[in-house]
Amino acid sequence: MAVSIQLPKLSSSVQNALWQYARLELLYLSTALMNVALMTPFSLALMGWARYWPVGQFFLWLLLVLLIPFNLLRLMDLLLWSFGRQQVIMALAWLLTWLSASSILLYHSQSLFNFHWVVAFFENIGTRGNQLWVRDVAVALLVLWVWLRGAALRGQEFTVARVGLKLRVGGLITAPFLVWLVAQRLVWSVAPFLLLFFAAGLTAVALIRTEEIAKWEHGRTASLSPRWLGGIFSVILGLISTAGMVTAVVSGQALAVVVSWLAPLWSALALGSASTLTTVAYLTSPLLQLFELLLQQIVIRFGSIFANSNPSQTPYDDTSILTLNDLNLIARRVGLGMKVTIFLIILLVMAFLTWTINYLYKRYKLARRAERLTDVPLPELDSDDNLMQRVLHRLGILRQWRAAASIRHIYRQMCRAAAVSGYPRNQSQTPYEYRQLLGKVWPQHIAEVQLITEAFIKIRYGELPETTSELEAILQAWQRVEAAKPMSLTPSSGSGIRARIQLEKDKK
Repeated sequence: MAVSIQLPKLSSSVQNALWQYARLELLYLSTALMNVALMTPFSLALMGWARYWPVGQFFLWLLLVLLIPFNLLRLMDLLLWSFGRQQVIMALAWLLTWLSASSILLYHSQSLFNFHWVVAFFENIGTRGNQLWVRDVAVALLVLWVWLRGAALRGQEFTVARVGLKLRVGGLITAPFLVWLVAQRLVWSVAPFLLLFFAAGLTAVALIRTEEIAKWEHGRTASLSPRWLGGIFSVILGLISTAGMVTAVVSGQALAVVVSWLAPLWSALALGSASTLTTVAYLTSPLLQLFELLLQQIVIRFGSIFANSNPSQTPYDDTSILTLNDLNLIARRVGLGMKVTIFLIILLVMAFLTWTINYLYKRYKLARRAERLTDVPLPELDSDDNLMQRVLHRLGILRQWRAAASIRHIYRQMCRAAAVSGYPRNQSQTPYEYRQLLGKVWPQHIAEVQLITEAFIKIRYGELPETTSELEAILQAWQRVEAAKPMSLTPSSGSGIRARIQLEKDKK
């Protein structure tokens, strides 16, 4: 008797919740990249003694420093620590970050607990005419500036208007100033950082706008997917690449300069592919060893057949095998155009393999679905509770998600009924402002309208009903509002909410 093991499958509500969390994290990361993309060239241009620092490593260091206070504040909010305690922890964390940054960046200390650089710092201050202490002050101010930007990211509100304003200010005011400043004081181009700034900004705008449209049309958060995110990133990368090429053509720069702008991308792809191949080779090494043993047994058994029958034949010269050094020499002698061509061919092969695997996986899913429809009894098909859902039921998470979806649906139905009655909600109106109009639609049920509105607002800020009685009270309030006759500014053929909504659908 064959035993089939079915892996737990995430339901749509769980997937929506996970993608909602991923969307928020992507918003935070995009905003952090926007800040660091402008901070990196500006700070290096002001610190002339640091112009030859590795730009990529300095950019990554600034990003990590910015994310430290942001995540530290989130952790302390989760632990419900007081405001005074949070201030003390943040001050100590900033001091520790500054000390470690000064010891590593300026004094090349190999250990965080080596404080010999403090003696050198005070010697620089006490020596007349020694201006090396300015570097320590500059690093301290830089860490403080990045630290404050990371702390401000915690309470930031994401709207299209806010991010759009930041894009316009950065692109129209800050970018020209950075281009002039970097051209005067640095030896590399600022174009990669400006392109990264616009790419991160466009990503944030796309995520925020999708969320706003989904909330306005459906009353719930947007259901994102990897395919949607991949499409958005592809479009943004295409726009940024086109802008870079147009800039290169206008400025008269060569193709090699344009390709060098994307050097971080090439490095990331090279390191990622090397790590992936190394991991795959390590995981498949037992199979390769088994295959090697089988080959050895075959050679031992049939060695007499493949034996060398001519003793005077020249032995095999193993020095003709290509080594890693030979491959490095070949790679150095190959021109840039050939490297780009090889890279494009590798991309095409990877895209073809990805498409093939995706196609085969979809065919497999369709076959499994058809097999379930023919083999599984009818009562089992009607059951939607799998292992993951039963675990979530035990933890109470799935009940909270379903409660949130029910409250959003109720509020959306109430807004639609009010719009049919002649009281539509404008995009600029908040739920609190729109509550007054809802009170005019149902003057006899102002308390019920207020209860539903407050529940919807709490859902938007992550506060879910704690008990079943609270959810039942909201559902009963909606039943009373649904059964009541709303005050209408437009004539209708029905006295109930459902009749009015159906009339509006018939008009459309």
